[in-house]
Amino acid sequence: MATQAINPSAAQLSCTSCRSKKLKCDRAKPQCSRCVKLVDQCVYPKSRQKRVGKRRQVSELEARLAQVENILNRSKTNKHYKAHHNHETTNTVAYHAHSTIANTGQCSVEGNASITQTSATNNALFQLSESTTSSLLNDPPSIQLMEELTAVYFDKLHHESPMLHRSRYMETLRSPPDARSPICLRYILMALAASTTEKHRELALLLYQRARADAESRRKMDDNDQVLAPDLAVAPDFVEIEERRRTWWVIFISDRFICATTGWPAQIDERDVRTFLPSSDEAFERGIEEPTSLLQSVLSGKQHNYSALAGRVLAAYLFCSTLQHVLRSASEDNNTADAQNTPYWARHSRLDNDLVIMLMSLPNSLKLPGNFKSLNAIFVSITIHTAIIFLQRAALWKCQQLTLPTFSIHRYKMRLVPAAHEIVNFMRLITDMDAALMNPLMALSAYTAASVFLDDITTEKNDESEASLDLLLHILVKVGISNPVAGSLAIQLAAEIRKRRGISLSIMQKVQ
Repeated sequence: MATQAINPSAAQLSCTSCRSKKLKCDRAKPQCSRCVKLVDQCVYPKSRQKRVGKRRQVSELEARLAQVENILNRSKTNKHYKAHHNHETTNTVAYHAHSTIANTGQCSVEGNASITQTSATNNALFQLSESTTSSLLNDPPSIQLMEELTAVYFDKLHHESPMLHRSRYMETLRSPPDARSPICLRYILMALAASTTEKHRELALLLYQRARADAESRRKMDDNDQVLAPDLAVAPDFVEIEERRRTWWVIFISDRFICATTGWPAQIDERDVRTFLPSSDEAFERGIEEPTSLLQSVLSGKQHNYSALAGRVLAAYLFCSTLQHVLRSASEDNNTADAQNTPYWARHSRLDNDLVIMLMSLPNSLKLPGNFKSLNAIFVSITIHTAIIFLQRAALWKCQQLTLPTFSIHRYKMRLVPAAHEIVNFMRLITDMDAALMNPLMALSAYTAASVFLDDITTEKNDESEASLDLLLHILVKVGISNPVAGSLAIQLAAEIRKRRGISLSIMQKVQ
């Protein structure tokens, strides 16, 4: 076989097969001795060029790019998905593909086979149909996107459920696969964070689907194995002990708020709790052990110094106790002969005292306006004032039911407007309203305060109450664009306003 003419500038180059395997090539023509021995195809490059990767990797990339082009062409006729406009499963979802481009390729976060990517795919925004979404649930986002969304979660939302140690958790994102946190945990944190940012909001549904898929697969594996989970090993240090303790108290808080808002019975009896309250955020972050008290000690008034998360625990407990009292009021203590000396009014007085005492004895970490940057401090105060409104409204209803004297009705009514104004004042301290009202209880508090102002305007024609009502409706309408709970409450509030004559608010035009 005649030797082919070779470009002089490429005469000393190794064949592509030896180069890809990083082996020494003898550069024999037309085939090097190694390719002859391995019966491999021997091809010499015509000029110096950067290696673009294995042929299998390139073909995979070309196939994926062709798939993306088809998806983009089909998606031009589809409407953009808006999660806040309905609660049903939609047919489209946007996927923001972030990747780090390097000539040598990049390893997948989840340990999948690495592929070389070109700079043209960096930061591409894809509109994916529902049929394609399922195939991409297994494709992990880049480490940069994971770190960005996780940082957003800790900055904006972690105060709601502060169970995780930030620095340790962030380190696990770059740890080996067996040392990382569960996939479902990582993705649900990113989904929550994505829903609070304009840049990544369209990623939220896809990340949620990925988290749910992993959680369900884990549940099925547990069901198939039919074995009990092993007991937790002894915590190696204070940080892990505190993470477990905080997880328990977050469950307690959720149990109390679910009980309060649904009427379902509480699953945890506080009298049986022997777990100490969580330590301060500073001690948790620094890993320094800090003594804390039991819940019963704080409830009995023996201890008044507690952490911000412990304050959230107490607020949840009192809020639930108040709502349970309100729900029971309709079916008990209807004896008009001795209307004000019954178990109902004794319980009312005790709860009223507990709420006022908690507001007066808040620790320095929860006092406002000094801690106006602390969303935990704002949430605790708003929750307590919302509970006060529910408590006094229930008392008013009871007074009317039992036809008690007017002075009794006035005593409870005069407590409503000040509590509502406190809620408005605290909400004015919030800088990121979208993130704050992701907690449905915050939206409920805004609606509750607005309904107090609406009643006050109807009876007293109070300009200050009308201004506060206008502000709260603006908040619910704005946040309701991306928050279905806030949007629903805005519509309900607007419907109540329309029933009252003489109230004209400019924002009403934006509420359907």
